Amino acid sequence: MHGRYQEKRLLLTLLHKTAITNFTKEHKKKMAAKFYDLTAKLLTGETFNFSSLQGKVVLIENVMNELHQRYADKGLVILGVPCNQFGHQNEEILLSLKYVRPGNGFEPKFQLLEKVDVNGKNADPLFVFLRESLPFPSDDPSALISDPKLIIWSPVCRNDVAWNFEKFLIGPDGVPFKRYRILQDAQPSYSFHLHQPLNTSSHCFPSIVSVDGADISTPPVLSCT
Repeated sequence: MHGRYQEKRLLLTLLHKTAITNFTKEHKKKMAAKFYDLTAKLLTGETFNFSSLQGKVVLIENVMNELHQRYADKGLVILGVPCNQFGHQNEEILLSLKYVRPGNGFEPKFQLLEKVDVNGKNADPLFVFLRESLPFPSDDPSALISDPKLIIWSPVCRNDVAWNFEKFLIGPDGVPFKRYRILQDAQPSYSFHLHQPLNTSSHCFPSIVSVDGADISTPPVLSCT
């Protein structure tokens, strides 16, 4: 009797694992389809199709210039998305959209999209998708705006972006991989270490160690397909 019980238990465990694996694969396919179906407006007014990003690792944030210069030829794409919902810190971007902080003639060399809302009822579909896929930053799960007076959108949701410079990393298969929050201002001196080349053929995710000394370490390879 004990032997049969163990066999049934093992069979149920295998079926459960198979179901989870199949669900995960199907879920990833749906997420990738959603990401690649998205479009956005560039600052020039042209439509940007996210389908052009297939096979690329994508980092979505306000301003990331040096990373693009350093890793664009390895398959990293930076999408800069100005937002004016956080203390109006991006006023200078909106008034002179050719220039991005820290200013002084600094011109963006990454793909810069038009200004959008990331939270509230008018949140851009891109950020609705990203927030649903990754509900909180992995390096600061309890991230919230400390001063309620700074919240200028409605409704307020637990997965809202808490402040400028929060980042979303998208894998080369179109699946949101990591959301993280660096509590330092954006400077062109970012140190962004990849432990291995971006292997888009095998869909391996890169290992990111630190940005400006802030630890955001991940496993060398999270998933290969």
